[in-house]
Amino acid sequence: NYIILLPVFLPFFSQCKTAPAQKDVIKIMSYNVLKYGDGCQGPAIQLHGYLKTIINYTDPDILGLIKVEAIPLTPGAKGKAPIGFADSVLVNALNAARPGKYAYCPFTNAAKNYNQNLLFYNKHKLGFSSYVTLVSDLTDINMYKLFYLEPNLSKTHDTAFLYIVLVHTDSGDEPDDRNRQMAELMSALR
Repeated sequence: NYIILLPVFLPFFSQCKTAPAQKDVIKIMSYNVLKYGDGCQGPAIQLHGYLKTIINYTDPDILGLIKVEAIPLTPGAKGKAPIGFADSVLVNALNAARPGKYAYCPFTNAAKNYNQNLLFYNKHKLGFSSYVTLVSDLTDINMYKLFYLEPNLSKTHDTAFLYIVLVHTDSGDEPDDRNRQMAELMSALR
């Protein structure tokens, strides 16, 4: 498992000449959680506790959990994580660490794989706008559109948008699947 933490600096300039430019930092974290939710690495409540500790320390504004055990969207669908697992991560790990801070984006599993990605965000700094599934080959690769909750957003209707693509290609000794997935992703982004 690995954690990547990236700061993003967003300059926001006011329309008013007398107001100084406003700057904010958005911390982005990607974490490969390798089957989180299938019960293999331990009970979910114990793993939620570990994630809570990590979130207390890192305090990201955007968190991509990569390779979460698939969460069935309907009973009988593929995946070993319990229905509502994303909510349990939100309640027992993220918002337990930082009360009321996080929300999550819709997730998909059109590829019907056992892995999926989840995107969480700081709902006090960011809003969710939309998502699109760019590739559904082995796993779904979604692009999420978030927007910055600029303090004068209701007056100016002007903000910055962040596009987040969570990617974990097929891994292993044979690069054919990985290369195909990356080619499909680059084609979809073009």
